[in-house]
Amino acid sequence: MKNKDLQTKTTSLQRGKGITTIYVGNLSYRKREGEVKKMFQKFGKVLYVKNVVDPKNGHNRGFSFVQMPSKENALNAIDHLNGKLVDDRTLKVSIANEREGSRVLGNKSFKKYTKEKLKEDIKNKVEKRKQLKGLDLLFAHKNKPKK
Repeated sequence: MKNKDLQTKTTSLQRGKGITTIYVGNLSYRKREGEVKKMFQKFGKVLYVKNVVDPKNGHNRGFSFVQMPSKENALNAIDHLNGKLVDDRTLKVSIANEREGSRVLGNKSFKKYTKEKLKEDIKNKVEKRKQLKGLDLLFAHKNKPKK
């Protein structure tokens, strides 16, 4: 991908004051956040590095996200690191795609709720509880202790 294409994509994905988020794929499963940060620090200041881990077993999933405050430095890092061989693996480095309707915090993804959706979810839970209580009444005779 050429610089112009990356610059166009970057403008819609920046968060905050010119911060660019970079996706780093095909990483070694043993690669630590500090090692990823060191790779990118050669091209400028790194604000944040997050290796994505499997929530079930805590193992690294082989990709990471890096945030850099300078768009120019981020594009330079992408140009130099994309396709580079690191730990016998060819890195895939690009501008991260923003996920619509959600944000990633640590290893969990949280959906943005609208007030209407939240009210609907609460109403559904209340209805479900009422139905369960009704079923408990129907089958109460089975749960009565025998004399």
